[in-house]
Amino acid sequence: MSGISDALFLLNETRTLISRALIGFAVFLVVYKFLLPQLFRSWKVDTVLVMGVLYLLLQISLRGGGSATGW
Repeated sequence: MSGISDALFLLNETRTLISRALIGFAVFLVVYKFLLPQLFRSWKVDTVLVMGVLYLLLQISLRGGGSATGW
């Protein structure tokens, strides 16, 4: 019975990681296609600065890891 519960746990973790990746990809597309061009036009923001901030946000989000994996 332990094998079945372990398999269900891993399946649940995989589902959680995939859903987080899909949500993150959707947010990335919205930011990349709509928000960034408007920022560049209105504020004249440096591209390297924006990419640096997005990279730092990505690194912070990766520290969270799975819900119970301890990553």
